[in-house]
Amino acid sequence: MNAAAILPAPVKLIARWPQHGNLTIVVDDQFVWLAADDVEQLAELPSWGEGETVLSDDWPETRAGVAFYSVDAALTKARARGSELALAFVAWLDEVLPDLVAPDVVEGARPDVTLAEAIPVERAAHRLTAERGARVRRSELFDLLVDEGWLERIADGWATLRPARAHGWATIRRVPHPNPKLGKHAAYHQPYITPAGMDELRRLLDVSVAGADYGTSASSSAAGSECALFDEVSS
Repeated sequence: MNAAAILPAPVKLIARWPQHGNLTIVVDDQFVWLAADDVEQLAELPSWGEGETVLSDDWPETRAGVAFYSVDAALTKARARGSELALAFVAWLDEVLPDLVAPDVVEGARPDVTLAEAIPVERAAHRLTAERGARVRRSELFDLLVDEGWLERIADGWATLRPARAHGWATIRRVPHPNPKLGKHAAYHQPYITPAGMDELRRLLDVSVAGADYGTSASSSAAGSECALFDEVSS
């Protein structure tokens, strides 16, 4: 399966229309949805369930028990209403929505996955080695994570990138790490791999077997390029 075909989890945003109220927005891959109750309250529209016709092919979609309009359907209904408030809502949404759903804003709003079942990169390498019967060195696994766009180096450790954040494949833990230059409260950003990330790593390693890009015989020398200190936490 192509990693690009795996859709990221939806992201919920809350937009504040000053002096009017909040609008719940859900960004799901390339689609943007607006909570129907919020749209109807903010623009003083009749409920979609009261027999009103939406002048569009898009009817509200129910997500986890909550009705959502597509952006086009919400704007069409507000314009059809034609009241001063409804048209003001259209003008406000036209102005703010492009910035609200910009990729960097959406990614910034995406919560980090829990650390409950995530494991450090070194432990992930050990687990993959045990499963595959071929050594996957920690340094090789870091190379793979960087090559695949999961991680990048930052001054105080590592940062997760898309697609790792979007798909919940990796997360970051701040590990206390006193530094004479930064003070006793300094911390190192250490990457952890989630269960979903382990599944994706298994897929990536299976794909790379033919080219022998990652992983060597378990009897091979364990010598290899060194990663920075604190790339793993001792159990």
